Amino acid sequence: MTDRKMINTEGVRELLGISKNTVTAWVRMGKLPSPVKIGAENKWREADVLACLDMLFQKAKKNVRKVA
Repeated sequence: MTDRKMINTEGVRELLGISKNTVTAWVRMGKLPSPVKIGAENKWREADVLACLDMLFQKAKKNVRKVA
């Protein structure tokens, strides 16, 4: 079974340690997937947000190797 846990903007903020404005900016920049609107709230699948976080770490590791 796939991970279907949904989180709102506050959940994304807490998970990543970023501000609401950064969440919005990262969605616009493509660093985070676009949310779906459920009722009045934006929602993301937690697994998708974690996958984006993993990609950011992988990209950062590659950049560190280039500098070293």
